[in-house]
Amino acid sequence: MVAGTILSALPSQAQSVSYIPASQTIQGTSASSFTLSIYGPSNLAKGSKAVISVAATNTAAPTGLTAATVAAAIKLSPSSVTFTGPSQVASVTVTITPPKSTGSYQWLVLSTGWPAAVKNSGCVVNLQELSNAKPVAAITYPSNGEALYVASSPFSLALPLGFDATVASGGSPVTSVTALISGPGLPSAGKVVALASSGLGTASVVSDATFSVTALGEYTLTYTAVNSAGSTTTTALFNVGLPPTLAPIADQVVWQSPTTTTTFKGGTAVPVSFEVVDTTTNQIVVDKNIQVALYPVVSGYPGAVTLYSYSTFPTYSTTGSVYLVNWPTAAGTNHYRADVDLNVSYSAPSTGGTTVKLSSVTFNTQ
Repeated sequence: MVAGTILSALPSQAQSVSYIPASQTIQGTSASSFTLSIYGPSNLAKGSKAVISVAATNTAAPTGLTAATVAAAIKLSPSSVTFTGPSQVASVTVTITPPKSTGSYQWLVLSTGWPAAVKNSGCVVNLQELSNAKPVAAITYPSNGEALYVASSPFSLALPLGFDATVASGGSPVTSVTALISGPGLPSAGKVVALASSGLGTASVVSDATFSVTALGEYTLTYTAVNSAGSTTTTALFNVGLPPTLAPIADQVVWQSPTTTTTFKGGTAVPVSFEVVDTTTNQIVVDKNIQVALYPVVSGYPGAVTLYSYSTFPTYSTTGSVYLVNWPTAAGTNHYRADVDLNVSYSAPSTGGTTVKLSSVTFNTQ
């Protein structure tokens, strides 16, 4: 049979073979299939018989794979189709089985056996094989084991919650995230937390929420992130309670200067210096929670206080184990007081902290 018996007429411009879809992209690690429709040329003679082969040629693959491994990743069924007239359609099932090697693949599925005058571009099949990595799920706030304090009970605490989920490079994107919280007054199975999430469908999802806590006690927060490789769940335990009774303060102040028996010249800088001894170990220590408050005393009433701390301006200095503030005094006769305090803070979102006075000294200028 010659070409002239297959084509009813050869137009001045060649007829085309069409493919639907013309391209197909597949992501993941699981086998998947799609139907490829091949539309024959409109000028194929009625009653003719054209047996057309369908094959896939690899055009891209990760390095290190054998040709046989790449070829086995794509299957066509059937591998040949028959056309007996113009504009007929044949269907081929294309099955992709990822070869368990992360990376990008591409094949050209092409039908052959048509007369040379027929345009034939084929179907491009892309595979982005992703790793089998499950998401890494993390609770960013509160941290596991954290103690949170409220000022009093009853109370209503708007507790901020933070989460994130990430997937390693080449992993499939995070498709969903969920959170549950259980604890006093909540269902035993946990109560669903309404998450506000950004990044779903990508490799990085950040979520936050606010949950109303109204009872003291221990809570369990559970967070789950899901992708095509599976799911990962993490938990954080935290406790909501009243501020604890402060343990006995072990720090003791040993003053070097000034003393109550010393009178300084007004208008000069008076050195306020001391050491701190931990009475449980009898060791001299430098405690960064120490604060020094200096202020004038007028007619028995304190004036404006200047507070010196370890890291926030204004700061005191430490030379070895000695704390030092050079306090500028006013000219003339004045009375001053120096307080050494220990700042004790609680974890957020508590009401803050408390300050324990360790020692005080008064001094005069003239």
